[in-house]
Amino acid sequence: MATGKKRIPAKLKHDAIVEALLEMRFDMTTIPEVLLGRLADCPLWKSFEQDRMPAYEIPAFVRQADPNLRYQPVFELHNAEKNRAVRIGGQVLSYHRLPPAVGEDRRAKTLWQRDPTIVARAGRAGRARR
Repeated sequence: MATGKKRIPAKLKHDAIVEALLEMRFDMTTIPEVLLGRLADCPLWKSFEQDRMPAYEIPAFVRQADPNLRYQPVFELHNAEKNRAVRIGGQVLSYHRLPPAVGEDRRAKTLWQRDPTIVARAGRAGRARR
């Protein structure tokens, strides 16, 4: 509550959120390349550009053996403005939202409610971990 004559602002001038992130980790029950292909083929991300992440250069068997590398994404899909990105690895999927960010309710809707096949595609290939 405001004290005295100071009013609480309705909106902040500078948003304190640098990046909004949603990460899903899972155990594989199929070949990792199958899952990567299914997730990269989502209609929601068709217009996104593709980039390799640094972990892509590390062989898959090394990434699996090292607990620090197991959940590293190997490629990134991002829109032209680079304010939305999807990073995908053999056992991880993460959605990143950079400024300008939309409201919390709209952010969830933009990912999961617009394309419910994301979870279904991952579900056919693995078991959710976290």
